[in-house]
Amino acid sequence: MKSTLSATLASQLVIQCTADVTERREEGERVQIIQEWMNTDEAIAIVLCWNVLGSYEPTFSPQVMTSMLQNYCREEIADAFVYFFYQIAQKQGIEVVEKDQLESHQFDVHLDIGGMATNGKTLGWKPSWGPFKEPYLTQWNAGFVG
Repeated sequence: MKSTLSATLASQLVIQCTADVTERREEGERVQIIQEWMNTDEAIAIVLCWNVLGSYEPTFSPQVMTSMLQNYCREEIADAFVYFFYQIAQKQGIEVVEKDQLESHQFDVHLDIGGMATNGKTLGWKPSWGPFKEPYLTQWNAGFVG
């Protein structure tokens, strides 16, 4: 049985996929997960799609991932995730939530910083700030303003 993706798992997946695309893009192209014509944001998004579709349930998990991307990452990554998610799901015959629901319905995503810190070692502490709007320190400090 597949589990539901949490905000912590979503953020860890983005970090891991970013690091993987940065370090192993050629391997991704060789196994045809990533296409040569894809920019970095698209390459990250397609790896995220495969991970979410392959490991998590198809109703809430894509919504959590989309909300996380919309809240914390560049718009291009969220858009690419939604675009590729539906293409892959259709090709695999996987029934998923309606596209307009995925794009418009945002969960109130909260990151579990403790969970990320505890599990960060499993991600190898790889540098991965490329897709994020701002470094976490900036987001953290901004949370106390106002």
